[in-house]
Amino acid sequence: MLLKELFANDVTRDIPPVVYFHEQDPAKVAAEVSEYIITGGYEGSDRPIQSSGIHEQFVRLLSGLAEDIQNQSALPASWISGFYGSGKSSFAKLLGLALDGMMLPDGQSLADALLERDDSPKSADFRKSWRQLADAITPIAVVFDVGRSPETASRFIRQLSDSYKSA
Repeated sequence: MLLKELFANDVTRDIPPVVYFHEQDPAKVAAEVSEYIITGGYEGSDRPIQSSGIHEQFVRLLSGLAEDIQNQSALPASWISGFYGSGKSSFAKLLGLALDGMMLPDGQSLADALLERDDSPKSADFRKSWRQLADAITPIAVVFDVGRSPETASRFIRQLSDSYKSA
């Protein structure tokens, strides 16, 4: 058996080294979500990798945002942190574009494709927290890399704020 035969997908294809926020072509996003691994979602000794993974982070974030909106507390905010290469960009990009209602070339919503990636025993928790937030908001995704160009980010935020105020 050859090493490449151990993988589910062709490892000799072009694989981008990082996730780019500006790359929002639905076909490329479909490829990204099709390979997105949602870790976690397992109880105790049933956990094959870890007990607190991407599943738990999605549920915690979505539930927290929905709760803040329901309680009409200060505008909800979040901060995504992690080590270099830990998946922060993928997490943020897929979450934002899915909440924004992106449709994939096959007619499926990115939200449904993302939710399907959670095959853990607790996947219903992810779906429930997603629905809870999605029902409470009319989202608009603003996906960009703040660190890449601070001047561009500031200008973009001002323009977005102005257009939001006039809406």
